[in-house]
Amino acid sequence: MAQHGPKWLAQWPPNYPSEIDIFEDYELKCIEYDGIDEKTAMTIFVMLQGGKSLTKTEVRSALGGKLCDFVTELTDSSKPADDEEDEQEKPKNHFFKALSENLANRRKSHRNVADVLLHEFFYPDKDKHWSSLQTMYQEKANSLSANDKTDFKSFLNRFYRETLVDVKSKRVMMPQLRSPYFILTVFKVFRSLKRDYTLPSGFKFADAIRDFETQRVIKRKKSPFLNFSSALSNAGYAQHRIQERHDILMTYALQKNPDIKAKKIRGKRLFTLEQKIAIWERAKGKCEISGCKETFSHPREADADHIVMWKNGGDTTIENGRLLCKKHNRSRKS
Repeated sequence: MAQHGPKWLAQWPPNYPSEIDIFEDYELKCIEYDGIDEKTAMTIFVMLQGGKSLTKTEVRSALGGKLCDFVTELTDSSKPADDEEDEQEKPKNHFFKALSENLANRRKSHRNVADVLLHEFFYPDKDKHWSSLQTMYQEKANSLSANDKTDFKSFLNRFYRETLVDVKSKRVMMPQLRSPYFILTVFKVFRSLKRDYTLPSGFKFADAIRDFETQRVIKRKKSPFLNFSSALSNAGYAQHRIQERHDILMTYALQKNPDIKAKKIRGKRLFTLEQKIAIWERAKGKCEISGCKETFSHPREADADHIVMWKNGGDTTIENGRLLCKKHNRSRKS
């Protein structure tokens, strides 16, 4: 008998599942968020209905938990910064209200700044990749304590006060604080200065940062400002980029304020790495003993030495420091 119609019709049904079977067997993936506020829930709903993916910051804000609630508390602009409730126990939060003048008061922008600063506070010197920030949310979801929150808010308030400047007869946060990773670098430098150094009475942190930023504009194609900008824009969340920016800004601040003293460490006065970098740059990488020709490609290879010895009352400052090779430093007796 002759076969009529196309060949594929004679082979129907084919040996693969129909579209109906595939659809019926498909398992929908559901993610359930607990404890999120109404505004966040509405944002998620609108974005899902519009087919738009959530940003990494928005995903973190929907995770729930103690840290998530704390970030919401910090960045919620609807609450007055000078709320008098529990004033003695809860430090006032002015930082994010002031930041609105520099960085658009968008929920995700402020949350992103809060995330990187909290990560640096709890996990210093680590990268700020989105996966690291999400891990922090998971680890701190139940373990964040009242003391953790108070300590961070107190330090953030100190940081806020040190970033205030006078602009048109008004006291405001320095306008240079405009991006999360630059704010992170300034925050990290501030923490290093407070932890590792004794600052002279006339030192003004905001002036040091503003001066650096002015020079970065004027000398944008010269080192170290070019290096700083590159480390800020190219994978700015990476650990080595964060450290590079920190070292450049710290070195600049120490060179401009050579009377900043390193605090006492392990029973003796030691130059910090940042001071050593500044001394190395000033000496152009050369041992400062007359006649010595040894040079160093990195400050770690050389020794930073007190000109007036510490035991004789010499301060651990850039001003009282010099770069020596190990031979001349070890042979020094007076």
